[in-house]
Amino acid sequence: ELAWAAGFVDGEGCITTIERGPARSIHMIQLSVSNTHKPVIERFQQLFKCGSISMRQGAKGKPGWLDCYSWTVRAKGAGKVIEAIEPFLVVKARQAELALKLREAVSTRASNEMKQELALKLRSYNGRRSVYARRGGE
Repeated sequence: ELAWAAGFVDGEGCITTIERGPARSIHMIQLSVSNTHKPVIERFQQLFKCGSISMRQGAKGKPGWLDCYSWTVRAKGAGKVIEAIEPFLVVKARQAELALKLREAVSTRASNEMKQELALKLRSYNGRRSVYARRGGE
């Protein structure tokens, strides 16, 4: 089950960070998986017993566009899931590593500069213009 989940996260998932609070100094890791097949998304929630499911309607007036379901888990729940699937990740292995380092930095009250640097590296993997992804990581 964990290898299945990791494969799905590799292909359809996103590991990132959310920043809130004064000067965006509060960091929270987030994992999400999206798919048009709702049972797949429900399987994540059943397997890990955390997170929430949301639905985005398919584009109106565009035949063939289906509703999209997302499972999202944040903070401690995200850390728990990432730890469980990390040994099986391939594509998102570096993001998982950075997310867990960020979680550790938050829990040990590391400097804001260190947390910001980790968050920036993690987020850089998720854009189309990712510097790290173009270079194949660090």
